Amino acid sequence: MRFTLRRSGRGQSMVEALLGAVIVIPLFLLAANLFLVVAAVTSNDDFCAECCRLASAGRAEVTGDFEARIKAVVFRSSRDHSENSLISYRLHSVDIKPGRNELNRQIEAVSITGGTVCGNVTVQTESQVKLIGISKPLTFVCRQTYPFTCHIANH
Repeated sequence: MRFTLRRSGRGQSMVEALLGAVIVIPLFLLAANLFLVVAAVTSNDDFCAECCRLASAGRAEVTGDFEARIKAVVFRSSRDHSENSLISYRLHSVDIKPGRNELNRQIEAVSITGGTVCGNVTVQTESQVKLIGISKPLTFVCRQTYPFTCHIANH
């Protein structure tokens, strides 16, 4: 007597679907996380460039003006990206070259005859991205430097 094994088509399909899901779901999560990383790096670069550009525009006579313009961008960005968002931004540092005292001396020196004050603004920003399925967020830092030139009118 000879026995033959009969396979159920339904059971075979179930095994194939289960093995397919074990492969497809991690690949999908990997692709989604890669997209989030690229989006975080790109948007942090844009965020840093916008902060730096706005800090370098305006009047050098008002040295607090640099931070005020940057804080407006940071506030707008934090309002647009809530704490529940996957990507969050933070202003890390603002550096003005020449320093504030030197900048004020240059402004004072050209205030009578008029002239130009030049320097650089360096802004460093940080973005954190919460990846799907990973508890610890990744942090990306961007640093950009823009020049500024301000024409001081004579008094």
